[in-house]
Amino acid sequence: IPGSPRLLFEPGIFQANGLKLEGISIPHDRVGGRRFGNNVAWKWTQNGINILHLGGAAAPLDIEQKILIGRPDLALIPVGGGPKAYNPQEAKQAFDFLKAKIMIPTHFRTKAADAEQCDILPVEEFLTLMKDTPIRRAKNDTIRISSGDLSQDGSVIQLMSYNYNF
Repeated sequence: IPGSPRLLFEPGIFQANGLKLEGISIPHDRVGGRRFGNNVAWKWTQNGINILHLGGAAAPLDIEQKILIGRPDLALIPVGGGPKAYNPQEAKQAFDFLKAKIMIPTHFRTKAADAEQCDILPVEEFLTLMKDTPIRRAKNDTIRISSGDLSQDGSVIQLMSYNYNF
């Protein structure tokens, strides 16, 4: 990577490019971090929107973590399962617990992966569980969100669209 980028990899409060980022430790497995250690969830506020990226969270959030996280407007939550990330049911529990206004699913199998070799599930399994939550589908891998896009009643799932050249 050109230049001297700053690598954030542990819990704490950091300043980077004018943003205050807070890293919160969450187990990266379902046995209290004893198998894969801890994951760092990142939260920050950008343009008045409280953002949370859970990274590879696999353990249920506890009340202490919820207090540190607060209520995100936008949450990126893993949904594909495997040993290091929420499966669809666990992702739904995290979504219900956090009550984010917009949720972006992460860590799921896409068309780019070989289904025989990939140990994570496609996003559709999560969406089936969330059938009562509105879904917005972006036409590409970039979205622009302003505070006016945040629902005042309920939540929405935001899906991205990726162009695979294979």
